[in-house]
Amino acid sequence: MSLTSTIDEIYLQYILNGKNIHKVVSTKSKATLQKYIKIKEELDITLYPFLDERRKMTLDIALTLCKHILNPDIQIQMFPSLENKTTKEKKEIIRSSMFCEICAGESSHKEMLPCCRKIICFNCMLHTFEASLNDVTFKYMCCLYCRKELPLTYISKLCHAPGWNGFFSSSRYTKVYSSNEPWRNTNEYQTRTFFYSKFYQWNLFKRYEDMICKIILQRIDISKNHVGYCFDCVKRNFISKTRFINYTTKYEKKISGWLKSTDIGVIRRDCVNDMILTDDMFTCVSCKEKREDGTIKSCPHCGIRTLRPNECNFVVCQCKGRWCFVCNLRLPNTDEGHNRHFYVGPGSGPYSDKCRISEKSHKAKHILQDCKCEYCKQRGGAPLCQNMDCMNPTSYNRDYTHTKEGLHFNVLCDTCH
Repeated sequence: MSLTSTIDEIYLQYILNGKNIHKVVSTKSKATLQKYIKIKEELDITLYPFLDERRKMTLDIALTLCKHILNPDIQIQMFPSLENKTTKEKKEIIRSSMFCEICAGESSHKEMLPCCRKIICFNCMLHTFEASLNDVTFKYMCCLYCRKELPLTYISKLCHAPGWNGFFSSSRYTKVYSSNEPWRNTNEYQTRTFFYSKFYQWNLFKRYEDMICKIILQRIDISKNHVGYCFDCVKRNFISKTRFINYTTKYEKKISGWLKSTDIGVIRRDCVNDMILTDDMFTCVSCKEKREDGTIKSCPHCGIRTLRPNECNFVVCQCKGRWCFVCNLRLPNTDEGHNRHFYVGPGSGPYSDKCRISEKSHKAKHILQDCKCEYCKQRGGAPLCQNMDCMNPTSYNRDYTHTKEGLHFNVLCDTCH
């Protein structure tokens, strides 16, 4: 009888007897029976026949593979490299595969990335996933090697791996097996994933999935915008995005409800080139309206009244004129008006309440001294008075820009000055 037939017969008895090894009838020792069962359960099904085919795989090598490499996909990938090697060399190759190229840590549990087929340990994968989601801005979960976006189905598979229903604070705990892949539903796997409980992984995945759905529905171009959860929505719901909560159905429903009532905020990337992003910069449309502080200024081009923006102080008016909400001066429709006018030092930009006029910067102001839009043209190129009750043009001197004294500008007319 071949080795695989012997293993199959013993394993069938083991299953029929309720996985009670003591009821298996065989002349083999208990230690041998345990080895056969381990191979049957943990060796990849495509490698299993090689135990009979001219001894391409010995029982010893099969056990070494099962012990050090839990993932059957990696077992298949590694097997060709074991051909024409001595038993000692084969074992060294298998053991060396336990080291992660990212963290240099030793782990018997590895994940094979679906894009480039590279291998990474499970802890590195979850740490990367967690850091990607819990950052101030949302980023697609990408492969650490080729930087391609990882499919949502693959991330879901990671986040529905087995965990613990409870902590070691009590001697009583319950194993939770939830993966469709048998190799994940083992004590070895659970030992590696204890600090990433079933609920915590589920929590991460649900928020990741929720963010992607909202980005798609709102047609947001993530290459041109930063996206994050609305700061006001998060405060209103009183749930921390990074909180570690034990797994219960109650909290599962609570997180699902929180996701439905939490929207996302968008920040244009070109507005914050050199700024440090913070959570409170992200505000959804509905919360913006509630946050308005009532500050109103009039457009220096057409005079239309504008509420203080909660985002970029580079105002684009309905008349298509551009101006600065901080100093009320007209700005060119270029990066000089949008970025340089607001840059007064590291961390500053159109999202801060400072500009080169308000800070009296010695640098170029990048404002329009003379505007040729259809509204300003009627006033000879001069801007409107900042006083909303006055529609008079301000005084200015076109020739002043040619002197060493620099730009000459007013935000009020001679009457209101």
